Amino acid sequence: MKRTSILGLLLLLLRDQAAAGPGVGTLPRAVHGTACQQNSALHHRLDSVEKRVEEVVGQLETEVSILLDAIEAPEWRPLLEAEGPTIDILDNKVTGMSPLSPYLNVDPRYLVQDGEEFILPTGANKTRGRFELAFFTIGGCCITGAAFGAVNGLRLGLTETRDMPWSKPRNVQILNLVTRQGAAWANTLGSLALLYSAFGVIIEKTRGAEDDLNTVAAGTLTGVLYKSTGGLRGMARGGLMGLALTGLYSLYNNWEHMRGSSPRQSL
Repeated sequence: MKRTSILGLLLLLLRDQAAAGPGVGTLPRAVHGTACQQNSALHHRLDSVEKRVEEVVGQLETEVSILLDAIEAPEWRPLLEAEGPTIDILDNKVTGMSPLSPYLNVDPRYLVQDGEEFILPTGANKTRGRFELAFFTIGGCCITGAAFGAVNGLRLGLTETRDMPWSKPRNVQILNLVTRQGAAWANTLGSLALLYSAFGVIIEKTRGAEDDLNTVAAGTLTGVLYKSTGGLRGMARGGLMGLALTGLYSLYNNWEHMRGSSPRQSL
């Protein structure tokens, strides 16, 4: 019984193998020959590449050896043995500039400037004239006068209403004094700045020069014209006051120049 079952299993296995066709080990001889030829060609190429790499490495070793022998020659030995500080060309302390990328196509000499460089329109000056400074002067004087007047109005309001309790009438009175004093001082300083700037521009255009003489003359004429309603004595006082203020400003403006430094720009 056992032998019959074993024979049956063997017959089934033989039938399945015959139905599956030829296996891996039963491939045609032509296929085996093509694979062997490809493998042999690949090994031959690898051997050629390895041989070429060895030849290049040998040439490089020869050139490096020749270069080292040339550097260690007697005529170069004094330079190699000389003692002294080593200079790093990439050090910003030596070159005066930060290291640059080697990929930048820019000459570093164009990046080192001796002084300030500005892009100015044709015929323009490097400094602003009196006409340009006039707007700053007038606006600054108006703001300064308004701030000073507001503080002065607050002081006067607190002084005049110190006997009144904190109430709405007292707040209104203080607010009125603040706004009134602020407007008055802003108007006064703004008018003085306007007259001074106008005289300064006219004198500059007339003389064709810009110096401290224009500043002193503009200040004196501003004081004379502002106090013209007070008669000759008032005009003299206003002129002397303008002359004194602009003279002190010119002295302060040229103080560093007299000590050897660059002067400031006159208003």
